[in-house]
Amino acid sequence: MISMPESENILPDTKGKSFLMVVWILLTTPIKQRITKTFYFKLPNGLEIMIPKGFIHDGASIPRWMHFILRPFGILSPGGLPHDFGYRYQFLFLADGSRYMSGASQSEFDQLFLEVNNQVNGAPPINHLAWFTLRLVGWIVWLKHRRNNLQYL
Repeated sequence: MISMPESENILPDTKGKSFLMVVWILLTTPIKQRITKTFYFKLPNGLEIMIPKGFIHDGASIPRWMHFILRPFGILSPGGLPHDFGYRYQFLFLADGSRYMSGASQSEFDQLFLEVNNQVNGAPPINHLAWFTLRLVGWIVWLKHRRNNLQYL
């Protein structure tokens, strides 16, 4: 059994919105969580990475309309967390604080997502379907992060 990171939900802003707007927000806004304690995780290659406290992520980036099939913080989240961090900053932290996969490509982070989930959840068909979806449309988020040139401080 894998331990999951300590986190808190970040609720969407619905205060003062009309009923229809609240429904729209609930149907379209991804659920997000903030890591509340630095999380350490061993990759399939044996290296230990850490996701720092304060990192905000949306699990496996599953569209809201599909949550009845796959939950964003369900079986795909072990691979989703390092994948989200890698997509955003284009590296991961090793447990000692040094950088790993610095400058890696979208394809390399997508492959990491697949490998981690195959190691952890025992659901290769779902993992491959999610990986295939990342290969098809993940470039949209990848390019958004490259345009925003987010830097981890």
